[in-house]
Amino acid sequence: ERPGLTAQIVLAKNYEDTGEQFDGGTNQDTVNEMYSRLKSAGVANPCERLQLRWYSRKMDGVTPVEGGLDREKGVNHPSHVKYSSYDGQVAIVGSANMDNQSFNRSREVNVVVDDKALVRAWDGQLFDKEFTGAVPADACR
Repeated sequence: ERPGLTAQIVLAKNYEDTGEQFDGGTNQDTVNEMYSRLKSAGVANPCERLQLRWYSRKMDGVTPVEGGLDREKGVNHPSHVKYSSYDGQVAIVGSANMDNQSFNRSREVNVVVDDKALVRAWDGQLFDKEFTGAVPADACR
């Protein structure tokens, strides 16, 4: 445990659950496991240290998009892009998943950028608004 370390993550709720349950587990399974491991390790305030949220197209903090389906429009809006940044210095962006199927069968790619000014600008444009409007994980409501 690193004092002061906080992770903020936005995931799709129930996205491709049927297929993923056979290839390592669903996003909900992963969220539950991550919080369980933090609690077992004695991490104080796991919901503050690991801030997992479900993506919300409305960005209202209440209504998650479930399964990639925008129910109001009746249209599936899957997104395969991933974005992560670390300490406002390094960012990884691309299409590669961090799972067995992607490692072994898919042709996906990520790019790593190490540039403080660029990463902070990307955080402001790509992540901060999405995170603020996302729905807190069930375990932390």
